[in-house]
Amino acid sequence: MASPRPNAFGDLHRDTLDFLSSLSGLAYGRLQAEAANARRSRFTEAAAIAGERLLAASDWRQTMHAALGMLGSALDAATLAAVQVVPADDASAAHEEYAWQPYFGEPWMRGDELARPSAEARAQLSRGDAWQFVAGPDRAPLLAKPILDDGALWGVLAIELPSGRWSLPDRDERLALRAFSNSVAGAIARERLDATLRTRQRMEAVGSLAAGIAHDFNNLLWPIILYSEMLERSFPGDQRALAMLRDMQQAARRASELVQQVLAISRHRDRSLELVGLPDIVADVAHLLRRAAPPGIAVQAEIDADAGRVLGDPAELEQVVVALGTRAIAGQGLARSQVRVILDRVDRFGGRWMRICVCDDGPELDPAARARFFDAADGAADPDGVAARLAHARRVVAEHAGRIEVRLDDDGHNLVELLLPLDAVDFDARTAVQPMAPAPTPNATDDARPGERILLVDDDPAVLEVARTMLETIGYAVVACSGGAIALDRLRDGAERFDLILTDLTMPGMTGIELTIAAKGIRPSIPVVCCTGYGDERIERRAYEAGMSAFVRKPIDFERLSSTIRRAIDGVARG
Repeated sequence: MASPRPNAFGDLHRDTLDFLSSLSGLAYGRLQAEAANARRSRFTEAAAIAGERLLAASDWRQTMHAALGMLGSALDAATLAAVQVVPADDASAAHEEYAWQPYFGEPWMRGDELARPSAEARAQLSRGDAWQFVAGPDRAPLLAKPILDDGALWGVLAIELPSGRWSLPDRDERLALRAFSNSVAGAIARERLDATLRTRQRMEAVGSLAAGIAHDFNNLLWPIILYSEMLERSFPGDQRALAMLRDMQQAARRASELVQQVLAISRHRDRSLELVGLPDIVADVAHLLRRAAPPGIAVQAEIDADAGRVLGDPAELEQVVVALGTRAIAGQGLARSQVRVILDRVDRFGGRWMRICVCDDGPELDPAARARFFDAADGAADPDGVAARLAHARRVVAEHAGRIEVRLDDDGHNLVELLLPLDAVDFDARTAVQPMAPAPTPNATDDARPGERILLVDDDPAVLEVARTMLETIGYAVVACSGGAIALDRLRDGAERFDLILTDLTMPGMTGIELTIAAKGIRPSIPVVCCTGYGDERIERRAYEAGMSAFVRKPIDFERLSSTIRRAIDGVARG
C-alpha cells in the first residue's frame, strides 16, 4: 500500500497489512508442506515399486540402475548408488558398484570411498545404523544406509543431494531408503539361495546319472566276470589261459569297485548312527582321489588300521573326507605336488580323538583365506560346488561333536585337521551294535538240488542270457522272462513249479519290488532274490518290506550268487 500523504495510514491499515502478511506466510508454509508431503509420497511409492521390481527380476543386477533412477528422481538426488563393501583385510579386492545421476557430467568418484570405509564406519554399518560421510566443506554430505545380507554387511545404499539442498532426507524418506536397502538384501539372498539350489540340483542330476551309468556298466561287467569264471573252470591245465582269465576278472572287479565308490558318494542315504570304521572309508576315498587327481598330483594315504571306530553317519563322514580331499587337489594348480591323507588316533583336550588330516604342498593359504576356508560361495564363484561341500563338511563335523581346523604344519604346508571324539562312544553303544555277519563260504552244498527251478526276470537280453547260463551251470532249471508281466503269467498258469524268483530291480512297466508284491499274492511262500546294478538303503528297506529274501548288487561273482540263492531257497534268514 502506498500514498503521497503523510499519516495516510492508521492503525486499521497496519492491522490489515499484518493480517495479510500472516495469511501469506501461512499459505506459503502450507504450500511448502503440501509439496514436501507430495515428494515424500512419491518417494515412498517409488521405493516400494523399485523394491518390488528388484525382487521380481530374474537378475537383480540388470534392474538395479532402473530402480536407483526411479528413487533418485523421486527424491531429487544428485547421486544415488549401491556399493559393495569389500573385506577389511583385502585391500585389492574388486567391488560391485551401481550409481545413478540425473544428468551427464563428471563421473561419480566416491564409490571406492564407500567400498572401503573406516573401521568406525564399518562397525556402525554392520550394526544396521546409517553413516554420514562428509568429504569436505565444499562437498554435500553423503548418507549411507547399510545393506545387510543374512546379518552380514554386503554394502551400502548411498544418497548425495544437490549442492543447493544440503538437508539430508527426513525420517519418512530414511524409512523408505531402509525398505529399499532391505529389498536389495533380499534380492542378494535369493540369488545365493538360487545358486545353492542349482548346485544341489546339479549334484542330484549327477547322482541320478551315476546311478544309471552304474546300472548299465554293471550289466556289462557281469557277463565278463561270470563267463571268465566259467571259462576258468574249463581250462584247469592251461596256466597261461588261467592267468589271463584271472587278470580279466581282477580288472572287471576293480572297475566295479570304482563305480560303487562313485555311486556311494552320489546316492542319497538316510541318516543313521552306527559305529563307523574310518580306516576303510579313508582308504576308499584315498583310492578314489588318486584316480581322480590330474597328472602330476600324487595322493598318499597314511592310515592307522587300529585307529578304532567312531559313532556317526558313515555316508556323511565319507562326504567330509571327499570334500577335504577334493579341495586339496583343486588348490594344487598344474605343478607337481602331493596331497597326503592321514588317519590316526591322538590324545587332545583331555580326551581321545580320531584324527583325519589332509595336507597339501600347494600355494600357502594366508590367515584370511584360512578363516574363509569353509565359507560357502555363490554359484558364480563356486561352479564346481567345492565351497558348498566344505561348508556342509563343517556342519557335519559339528553335528558329530568334532573339531576342525585349518592351519600350516611345521613344514609350512596347508593342513586341514579333523578331530572326531572316540570318548563319545560309550560301552552301551559299542555293545548295542552287532558286527555284520560274515559272507557265506561257498561249498558244495550251494549247488542246485535235483528238480529245482528258477524263474529268471530281466529286461536286458545280455544279462538274461548270462544269468541263465550261470544258473544252468549250477544245476538249476531256468525259465527266463523279459518282463514282470510275463513272469506273473507263468506263475498264474500253475502248470510249472518254481523254487525261487531271481529278478532285476529296475525294469520298464514293472519294477522288481512290484513284481515281488504281485508274486507273493499268487504264491506267498516263494522266495524272491533281487539282483541289481544300483540301489540304496531306502530301496533295500522297501524291497525287504515287500517280501524279498535277499538283495544283491551286480556284478556279483559266481560263488556268492550261488550261495545267496541256496540260502534263499532253504529259508535261511537274511543278515
